[in-house]
Amino acid sequence: MKSLSITLVFILINLSPLFAQYEWLPKYKKQKVDSLKKILEAETFKRQQVLAEVSDSLQRVQRDSAMVAIQEDREKAKLEQGKIVLKALEALSKSDTTSLQISYTSLKQIPFSVYRLKKLERLSFTSSELEEISPNLTKKLIQLKWLNLNANQLTSNAIKFAKNTTIKRLMLAKNQLLTIPKSIKKLKGLEYLDLSGNRLGNGKRVKIRKLKNLESLDLSQNNLTEIPRGLQKLKKLKRLKLDKNQISDLKRIKKLKNLKELTVSFNPIDFGPKECFYLKNLSRLVMQKCELIYISTCSELNITYF
Repeated sequence: MKSLSITLVFILINLSPLFAQYEWLPKYKKQKVDSLKKILEAETFKRQQVLAEVSDSLQRVQRDSAMVAIQEDREKAKLEQGKIVLKALEALSKSDTTSLQISYTSLKQIPFSVYRLKKLERLSFTSSELEEISPNLTKKLIQLKWLNLNANQLTSNAIKFAKNTTIKRLMLAKNQLLTIPKSIKKLKGLEYLDLSGNRLGNGKRVKIRKLKNLESLDLSQNNLTEIPRGLQKLKKLKRLKLDKNQISDLKRIKKLKNLKELTVSFNPIDFGPKECFYLKNLSRLVMQKCELIYISTCSELNITYF
């Protein structure tokens, strides 16, 4: 790069008198000068391109280094947060705490000290790196009613609930679920279940017919291609969310006789919600950003569609 710059400067210095006398030169010499000018312009343009590429490369390296440093700082912060949480839980283990919220740690399991909080009713353990749930969670915490495990690294087989009748609300959004964890059926008192933002895909993987007390179910953002079979077995189901899937057919909806609220926004539904009018209790239907060809109307229904 340096030698190229020196060469160009040398040529320009030596040719500058020639350029100054350009108008008085013979035609054949003018052609030579023009040719030299074009060569110099081309070489200068190439040099500028090389310099620009080098500058861009340096900026990318700096950005990448900064991102790596930020990520390392985050990981360190998570580790430190985990240590702080463990110490705090040890101090709380003999207390009468009824609500506990933990987030942004690198912990892979729920610490055993949590199971000593016998009066715990609400537990939120989110945005961490949990990889498994022990049966002790529902076996030891016999007063637990509300459990939020959103945004972890939980897989279907790693969730092992023991038999429980006290938990009413369970949130498992944004994990790594490919199927419904089998142990969920042991939560006999469950009324609210959030499974949004997972990868359930095929509706056949959604097997929750044994949750007889379930009233609200969120299956949004699961790439579902159909409304899961067996939902009609949930006689108490009142609210169903199916946003941002790949559902095009609503025929199975009419079997959900007790449904009051249905949300199916951002689905490629190619026919209107005619089936929904079989649902005598349905009072709210939301269908935003759907590819509707036909819309039925009903004055008793609160329908939102855009």
